[in-house]
Parts: sequence; structure tokens; C-alpha cells
Amino acid sequence: MKVLYLISDLVKGGASDALEDLANNLNSEIVDFKFDIFAKVNSRDIFCHTGDAEDLIILLENVSYDIIHYFKTSDQYYFDGIIDKIQKKKEEIIVPRIIITHCQLPSTFSLRLTPKEIQYASVVVFICKTAYDHKFHALIERKSMIYFGVPSSEIDPKKDYNSGQDKIVFVRGSDLNKCPTNFLHLYKKIKSERGNFIIAGRGERARKRFSKIAAKLGISEEIQFVGHLQRREWYNVLSESDIYLYQLPLNAYSAIDGTIQQAMLTGIPVVYLGPPAPAELLLHNESGYIAKNEKQFISFAKQLVDDEVLRKKIGKNGRLRILEHFSHQSTVENYNKLYSNILEINNFPKKVPLILTIEYYLAQVIYRFRMLMLRIYNFIIYRFKSLPSYL
Repeated sequence: MKVLYLISDLVKGGASDALEDLANNLNSEIVDFKFDIFAKVNSRDIFCHTGDAEDLIILLENVSYDIIHYFKTSDQYYFDGIIDKIQKKKEEIIVPRIIITHCQLPSTFSLRLTPKEIQYASVVVFICKTAYDHKFHALIERKSMIYFGVPSSEIDPKKDYNSGQDKIVFVRGSDLNKCPTNFLHLYKKIKSERGNFIIAGRGERARKRFSKIAAKLGISEEIQFVGHLQRREWYNVLSESDIYLYQLPLNAYSAIDGTIQQAMLTGIPVVYLGPPAPAELLLHNESGYIAKNEKQFISFAKQLVDDEVLRKKIGKNGRLRILEHFSHQSTVENYNKLYSNILEINNFPKKVPLILTIEYYLAQVIYRFRMLMLRIYNFIIYRFKSLPSYL
């Protein structure tokens, strides 16, 4: 079996890590399994075919693939453009079965599945129940749900819950554009006199903005922005931390969050506030804390600050929860089954319900109108700011 993994941008972290982990582990599970990766942009240190849709067609003309497995992240029309090219060449190439793994929630229009993606996918895989049950996906006939677990072999469980230091080390890992504007304000209410907060994730502009906020709050010396870390570096940070503080905007696009899993596998108790999908990883008050509001978020975190025994209990339960219910091995086994059965599915494009198509294009019009209004607003603000001060 030969699989072509397809993703718009192969970057460090996130869906790209999930793709590589899956491909490398499936390689030892399926007899004669071989794979290639194709991306528009490759910023990782691994081999990958790169180029546009025309380059992909040339690859398909020269290599016979059984499956194209597309990891949909945030490029709305990447797949559509490729399908258009494939359809023009369908008499000259063997069109593989297509699996789409939808790696995000459709919290904005740009993250929604297009009618063409639904039409040409042999199956759409969602990575959490929240996405699987979403109203936009209710009419999709051929769909599945497979949690994405993270590999645990390199993550050692935390042993020392009493570092002997006066300070509690808080940690958070995600792109900084996922940080709510008030998350440092909540940290200040949590940490009392014992705080130290390590914040990992890419986003230079956001880092500068939050650094200014930290200065205004008088906590600059306690906040450490470390940027995007390689896995080993990130695991080392986790092993030296005490509490994983994870607040997300309620409209965040996170589905199943890998950094929460990595923290739980390390044995660090997690306090979470945000949209429902990442909360699927936790059992409240047993393997972590799920806050419904900012007041609860602060309260749960303070309980952990004051109770070393509780930190250890919740942390160990969190590790067991991931190993038992969200293991990477389960992910591999479920995709093994899907790959084995996919060739039995009819490869003809399926009809997309008319109501779904109408709803999609109506949402597209609304989205573009909002973007136009935002551009006009920004233009007016820019022009106003550029006027002489005496006007």
C-alpha cells in the first residue's frame, strides 16, 4: 500500500507533527506500507515533495498511490485547487482514494470543509467528538472520528513534586495567537507570591504585546517567553514545571490539543478554560480541572498551588488517562483499520446535500462581507491617525 500525505504547510509542531508521527508508526504496522509527503511549503528537516497543484499532478502521473491522505489545517482552498487539476487529468491518472483528516474546529469560515472536500473524500476523519458532532458536519455521510494521541515513549513521568523551591512553576504551550488578552491578569491573581510562568509558542508580535502587559502588571520578572521549542526541549520544560495553565478564547479553533496531552503524560496537573474540544481529554476533578469561567479557573489553580499532594494525585491520574484512553498506539491502530478498509469504499464522487452547499456559500458571502468591512474600518483608522495633530 502506498500513501501520499498531503498538507498545505509542513511546519514544526501541530498537525505536521501528527502527520509525521502517524506515517512513521504506520510504516511498521502495515505490510509493504510506503509513504510520501507533499506540501506547498516545507519548513521541517524531513524529505517532502513540494510545489503547487501542477507539481502534484506530475507526481501522480509518475507514481501510483492507493490513498491520498489530506491533513486539512487552515488553507481553505488548497484541496479544491488540487481536485480541479486531478479532474482534468482523471483520464490519464489513476485517482487514489482520498482521506481527509480535519485537524481543527470550524470556528471561522476559513476552517470549514468545502463542498468539494466533502464530495471527493472517501471518508472525512474528525479528531474529537466536538468536531464530529458539529452542526456543519451533520449531513456528511462517510465520516469517522479518531482521536490523535501523542507518542509517549520520549516523555518521562514526573517524579519530584517537591522541588524544594519557594516558587511554583506554571507553564503553557501553544501559538501565542491562542492566548486570550487577559491570561496574564488571571495568572497574577493565581500566583500569589510564589509564581513563575514559562510560556512556549511562536508569535513574535503577540510576545511583544504580552510583554508590555506583563510590565504594566508588574510581573515581567516572573514571565519567561521561550518561543517554539523542539520536542526534547519542551519535554525538559514540562518535567521542571508544576502546573499547566491553559486558557483559550471561547471561539478558539483548537480541537484535540497535543500540548495538553504532553503535559498530562509528564504528570503535570492541567487547569483548563476554553472551548469544549480540548476538555474531552480531561475528567474534571480527577485527571485535571475544567473551569467554566475565570473565577473557577483561578480557584482551581490556587488549590493546586497550595497542595503538593493534590498536584501529585491529579498529575498521575492525568498520565493514566492519556495512556488508557488517548494513546498514540490507539491512533495508529484505528488508522490501520481505516487504511485496510478504504479500498472497499466506492471511489466515485458523492452528492453533497443541496442545503449544505447553500449554507456554505451563504457563509462565504457573509465572511467576505465582514472582511471587506474590516478592511474599510482599518483604512479609515489608518487615515485618521495619519492626519496632522492640529486637525
